Amino acid sequence: MEHFAREGAVHARAGSPVGRLPDAAAVEAIVDAAFWASLLREEGYVPEISLAYLAPDEAAFCLRLAVPLSLGPRALSRLGPAVERPGIHLGVWGASDDLSVWGTTRAIPTFTFVVEVLGPGLLVVKHRTREDAAKFLNVAVFEGDQVKILSRADVVAPGRPALLRSLLAPEPSSPTEAPDDVLLRLAVSMRAHGRGGTPLVVPAGTEGWKDSIVTPVAQYLAGLPNTYNESEVLARVLVMLNELFDVMIDGMKDARNIFTPEQIAEFPPLLRASFDINRLMTTRPTAGFDPNY
Repeated sequence: MEHFAREGAVHARAGSPVGRLPDAAAVEAIVDAAFWASLLREEGYVPEISLAYLAPDEAAFCLRLAVPLSLGPRALSRLGPAVERPGIHLGVWGASDDLSVWGTTRAIPTFTFVVEVLGPGLLVVKHRTREDAAKFLNVAVFEGDQVKILSRADVVAPGRPALLRSLLAPEPSSPTEAPDDVLLRLAVSMRAHGRGGTPLVVPAGTEGWKDSIVTPVAQYLAGLPNTYNESEVLARVLVMLNELFDVMIDGMKDARNIFTPEQIAEFPPLLRASFDINRLMTTRPTAGFDPNY
């Protein structure tokens, strides 16, 4: 943490806002949770997350969880699919023995302590060199049981490749992008994410929308009559099942035109049997469902 304290003090004296630093116990807790989360799988993927140590009031344009999550590997892995897009950080704050994830943010102060999970057992400690910069300066790399401290002075020393120096060079300032097309950018990001999702847009200043999520089905069922004609319901269900059955039969007839008899003969027995239209017709539904099932 000497690097963060030393460089942060220089920027603070120059009047630049800098992030508050965690103590040794908090650093250990954050790195430990990130490391074990990197060994888990969520939806079959290794979580790719970035943890930033900062209070909610330090983050601009943040998304806050209604109930903060206790910092732990399982919670981090479950949040992974939602925050793996570049530039999204999970905000971590609290006492060193009671850290929690309070939400997400894209904007963090310079020299905020950040731990990024890049792969199983692979972590990078880094910080932003300027508040409006997209680049981060890597400070340390954790790879399994190995820890490598990175020195920028070594990279920019005479004789080093110019490409390395250019990658570490400060970025020019650029105006912050207006969020007027946030829904469009959110949709593009979700599509690139490749795992689906549903954005929920709710009105500000009220929590009444929560009732519309929890109770609509119950309210609908409460409005139904207490009695019903069982025979009529079963007859309607039977019509629906037969319509679905006809769609399935038509699909298998089309499939028979796609494959040759020789190809069908090589299919596994169960799949091959599904191409026997006459046999399928014997399975047409003749009853609805058992209401006592």
